[in-house]
Amino acid sequence: MESKYLAKNQLFPAPNITPSHGETVKYPEVTGRQGRIVIARYPGLALGQRLYWQVEGNGTEFSVIEIEHLEPEYQAVLRFDVVFQEEFVVASYWVTDADGNEIGSSESRKYTVLDRP
Repeated sequence: MESKYLAKNQLFPAPNITPSHGETVKYPEVTGRQGRIVIARYPGLALGQRLYWQVEGNGTEFSVIEIEHLEPEYQAVLRFDVVFQEEFVVASYWVTDADGNEIGSSESRKYTVLDRP
């Protein structure tokens, strides 16, 4: 595979973790399957694309959302509380077409985790 380069202005918008308070999340609010990663629809989003998202902290939680319907946003439940047992978490995603070819990736969003056990 050949290397690729994406300029910062070519990156997709960063995802959000909800609930959040600016650049912070509170451990009790995002654990117990209460937290979500939210990816807003971006120009060029098409049926069949796949959004491979991840949240990195104390380990990495990741999964994929397959675009079957065009919606204003796409959400996934965050299931692994252990990821938030770290001072910071970082959310991001990358996109492939229906054939698995990488289209691009997002900016990363960093959150400070408050009220950790």
